[in-house]
Amino acid sequence: MTMRSLGLILLPLLVSPTLGSCTTDDPSESSDAALDDDTSTSGEEQDSTGGQHPTGGEHDSTGTDPTETSPEDATALLERLGGLWVAPVTSWTSAGSFPTMNMDMRPADERVLFSRVDLDARNALRFAFSVETHDAESVLVFRNGGLFQGLERDTRTRLVEHDPDTDTWRFCAMTGGCMYVEATFAFDGADAFTLQVRVLGMDHMRWSATRREERDLSMLDDAHEPNASDAPFPAMPSARVRLTWSEALTEDTEAWVILSTTDCGFAPGSCTPSRFMRTTAPAGATQAELVLEQLHAGAYKVNTVLDHNGNLHTTLFPDAGDSVSLPNQSLQVAPTGETAATFTIAIDL
Repeated sequence: MTMRSLGLILLPLLVSPTLGSCTTDDPSESSDAALDDDTSTSGEEQDSTGGQHPTGGEHDSTGTDPTETSPEDATALLERLGGLWVAPVTSWTSAGSFPTMNMDMRPADERVLFSRVDLDARNALRFAFSVETHDAESVLVFRNGGLFQGLERDTRTRLVEHDPDTDTWRFCAMTGGCMYVEATFAFDGADAFTLQVRVLGMDHMRWSATRREERDLSMLDDAHEPNASDAPFPAMPSARVRLTWSEALTEDTEAWVILSTTDCGFAPGSCTPSRFMRTTAPAGATQAELVLEQLHAGAYKVNTVLDHNGNLHTTLFPDAGDSVSLPNQSLQVAPTGETAATFTIAIDL
């Protein structure tokens, strides 16, 4: 998760990595257009909900007409997606590839399956899946939004095809159809899938994820009425984490908070982070604060790190030269509102 891969961490379906740039509503203007490029705002989040449902032909980058999908197709995919999924991201864009993306897909409420990954306070990516009403029709929507240099972004794609023979589900952009953005989830058994994205008919990114942990999906209730076409993300709790240490930093240093649902051991790979976030603590600092928004409520194990040697982004695990807090401290995130906690970094590795 280097600055070179900043654009990709925001959206696997990729925005141009030029910092601070705005995007366009016209899918014909750039092959680096992202799935979230239908909107770009610095205030309230907007939605891309218009456009025609693609029916094949020039809108269909695969050359096959989308088929009708059923409520059972939507339910089946939601049941398959629950879990903590991890994989590197391969990109054919200017942002390049990066070593890991962890998406903890759990219910945010009775209607929405949600996950989020953060780079820092101004850059994040969100996935959401829910049934919504579009053009008087109930459809499963794959919603992709986040922050890019503090700008809110949001795009919806709709399920246009489920092929049980290949175990794939295909989503296409509400505006511009499959030829603008096409996102296909192809499963390989119960615990692996590949998300393949094409933009303007060209390969864009691939995320071949494996499920590291199961998640309880009992909160989801398909008896609910569909969400509106412009429904906001569900309200979710947050955590304000304060890190302290005794000796003032001699140089700018990245401070990390890493949340997992299981204990982390003393070797890389001993646990799988559910959420993580970093901030830069300036020289002279003895504390830092991070706010993790849109968290799933519940119990977490917390590990915090001062990354003195600057390599934590490659492993999400501290090594010699770093400073850490006592391992696997507990954090109980309340169901609503903001949970505050302070952790002391006092161990030098």
